[in-house]
Formats: sequence, structure tokens, C-alpha cells
Amino acid sequence: MEFDPVNNTWPTVVSNIGNGEHALAEFHAMHGTTLIVGGNNTQGVAQLVSPGGTKRRVVDFPSRTSMSGGSWSIPHRSGAWLVRDAPETGTPHLFAYWPALDRWQDLGESPDMGLVNPTVAYDAQADAVIIAHSRGTSVWKCVPITQP
Repeated sequence: MEFDPVNNTWPTVVSNIGNGEHALAEFHAMHGTTLIVGGNNTQGVAQLVSPGGTKRRVVDFPSRTSMSGGSWSIPHRSGAWLVRDAPETGTPHLFAYWPALDRWQDLGESPDMGLVNPTVAYDAQADAVIIAHSRGTSVWKCVPITQP
């Protein structure tokens, strides 16, 4: 769906994205597209969707996502989307998706490791991720992120 501010409505632009419920979706103004990752029974499926509804499957996410497992996605000022995985076992990692390369880059351990129920917002000016969680709020100043 896409908000129409003139008519104050939410018309359906494209249906059947293919990711199921609980997918991560984040618009990146630099690219004018939304990256959709995961969803029920499609934890690794990744697609780019344009505002007009055109969808393009891209290389699968190299791990799994889960809303209840703490996955999240943000548009980073480098031009990448940052996506936190939700492995069934082991340490959560943060990955950068570079659309020009159609490639995922493992950035290492996620900054919210050990936090319960993380919800995030990104401050592009400060290049920081604000993380609200069950014990309060934390801020992670991003490490330099560059396209490989």
C-alpha cells in the first residue's frame, strides 16, 4: 500500500509480494525503493519494491530473519540497508545490503546483542542507531560502513 496524501487514503499498489507476513520492510530515500526481507516461511527472501509497485527479487539474505527474534532493518546514509539477523543459535549479526552490487556484507556482531525486544530508529545526521529495548534505550554510533 502507498499513502495518498491528497485523498488521505492507502490504495494497494502491489499485492502478493511473496514474503508472507512479518517481513521487514524499509524505504531508502537514496534509492527510492523499499527493501523487503524475510517473512513467514521466507526468512531469507529479499526483494526491492519501487513506489509504483514494481518488485525485483534480489540475492537472498545470508541468514534468517524473525520479528520475534529481534530482526530489524534501517536505511543507512552510505546507501546500504542494514539488516539484523535472528539466528536460531549463535550470535546475531548485522548485514549491509548494497543494491548496486546485489550483495550482502557481514558487518559482524549486532550492536543490540543481548538486548531483549529491540526496536530501532536511525539518525542519519549523527550516524547512530537508537535502540529501544526491555531495559531502556541505547544508542550505537555506527562504525564506518563502505561498499566492498
